[in-house]
This record gives sequence, structure tokens and C-alpha cells, in this order.
Amino acid sequence: MDALFLKFNNFVKNLISPLFAFELKPCSWYKKKDFIDLTLFMSVMNSYAEGLSQTLREHKHAPTSETLLDYLKTIKADDVLEIAKTQIDLCVETLKSKGITLDKVAIAFDWHDLPYYGSHQTQGVIGTKPKNGTAYAFSFLTVSVLTPHKRIVLAVLPLKTRKNLAITVLQLLSHVKQKIKSLFYVAFDNGFQDSQLLQALITQQIPFVIPLRDTVKLQKRWRWKRYAKRFNYFTQGMEIDVVEAVDTKANRYFLGTNMSGRPKTILKLYKKRWGIETSYRMIGQFQPKTTSNSYVIRVFYFVLAVLLYNVWVLLNARVKNHVKVVRLKLSCFWSLPSGIIDLERSPGG
Repeated sequence: MDALFLKFNNFVKNLISPLFAFELKPCSWYKKKDFIDLTLFMSVMNSYAEGLSQTLREHKHAPTSETLLDYLKTIKADDVLEIAKTQIDLCVETLKSKGITLDKVAIAFDWHDLPYYGSHQTQGVIGTKPKNGTAYAFSFLTVSVLTPHKRIVLAVLPLKTRKNLAITVLQLLSHVKQKIKSLFYVAFDNGFQDSQLLQALITQQIPFVIPLRDTVKLQKRWRWKRYAKRFNYFTQGMEIDVVEAVDTKANRYFLGTNMSGRPKTILKLYKKRWGIETSYRMIGQFQPKTTSNSYVIRVFYFVLAVLLYNVWVLLNARVKNHVKVVRLKLSCFWSLPSGIIDLERSPGG
């Protein structure tokens, strides 16, 4: 087996094992290791439990998909999230042990929606903007490091509602600040524009940057102050500094911030936030597929994907040459029992 995958596999199993916080039934045919192995393969291969389980069972002792899902449903979602906090802390400590400290780092808040096509009354499902044929999703709030070579996820939390989002963000921010040595700034997208949140950031002197919604009121203020690249703006009962910046494609941005600096500098700092979209794509490459409406399974799978993504970040912090996810996937593929893929029997083979 590829030596790189061995390192990946060993560290991952130690990291994710606590997530499997269920008690095996007396005289169970399977051990925890069997469930962990199946779930790990599902994650790295982006597979459904049923398909991969059937394939594995043709060649080795492996649980059925029904058995795996039944066990996972006995775990409490809150327990999964508490374990995730501890294991994310372990990722941070591992990063530090490699001489990479989270000093003067930029972080970003964002939420990630997993489209859902079932009943909107399903536990954990919230309303979203219509996309891909649905207006409902399981939504997860994350806090990620933006600084290159340190882009791990520092926190993850399911969103059961977007009401009182400011309180949730401030609580998570307080938690995350304990993990890092010093904070450079916090980046948001305009979905987080909230007077309570912005006022708290200003009061606590936490550097931030957020694009403001381009409203008629903001445009009117800009025309009045059009020769000033930084102006004050009164919105939602509070006053905030706004910088106007234009990028190389002539796109105009109005950025709320409490940081000093030229508008182009503030815009450059904000655009680093776009790296979080890449992070979400990478997290998706480690997420098992499912159509289950079980809230705990959705939480379990997303937390699992976040932890595996963090391991990938740690691997890249430890090696000279960048480790591509496809290499890990191929290593996992090659480590499957011989004979699983029989090319002679494959259609067109």
C-alpha cells in the first residue's frame, strides 16, 4: 500500500474513531473497526453506503449499509458536535507540532448548504434561496483559516435557523480565538450583514471586512461622497466606515470595515475570503453520499468530511510536494481487496 496513504489512514482512524460513539449490540458480528473502515472508504470514494458495502461484502467481512446507518442513528447529533470540537483541537495541535502556528491569521465565516429534496419539515432542514430544484437544505456554519498553508476548519455548527445569526457568530468567534495565537482579521460575505454583529465587532475592536449590499441608500451616500474612497455610512441604526474599491475587472465593491488601509488593500484582504469556496469543494471530495433524511447522519457525514479535509491540510503541511486529493483517492482504491475491480467482467472490457 502507498506509504502516504498509510500515514493518512493511521492518523484518520485515530481522529475519526471517537465519532463512532455507539455501543455494539451483544454478540455483534462486526467490530467498530469494520464500521470505521467502511465509512472511511465511503468518504474517500464519495460513495453511498449501500453500493460500497455490497462490493466490499463480496470480498471481505463488512457490515451492510442498513447496519451501519442503524448504528449511526443511535448517536446524538450534539455528541457528534462535541467530539468534533475536541478532534479539531487535535488538528490544530498537530499543525503546531509541525512548527506551524496560527499566528496573525485571517479567518472567514461562511455557511454551506447541502440541498435537500424531501419534506421541509424534516429535522435540521431550513429554507434557502431556490437552487437546483429545491429551496431547502441542511446548512452548516464553518470558520476557516484563510492564511495559505494553514487553511484548516476551526469550527463547524449546523444551522437550524438563520435567526439570531449574530449571536451564533459571536459565540463561535469567542471559541475560535482561543485556538489561535493572534487574529489578523475576520472576513464575511454580505449574508452576515447585521447591525448587532457589526456593532459588536467594532466595540470589541475585532478587525473585519464585509461587503455591503448595494442598496439605493448606499448608492445615494456614495454619490454624495463620491470623491472620498472612505466614508461613514449609517445603516440599521449604526454607523460604519465604508471603503469603495474597484478591481481589475471594473467591479465596484463597498466594503464595511474597521481596518485602516487603502481601499485596494482592503479589497485584496476581502478577496482572500474566496479561498473558502475552494475549501468547501475539497470538503465535498471527502463527504459520503446519502439521501437519508436523518439529521444525525447528515451532521455525522459533514463533520467527518471536515475532519478528513483537515487531515489533507495537515498532510500538505508535512510534505514538500503538494498532495493532491486524487492521489489519496487512488491510494484508497488500490488498498481495496484484490479482485474487487475485475476489468475482464467490466462492460466493454
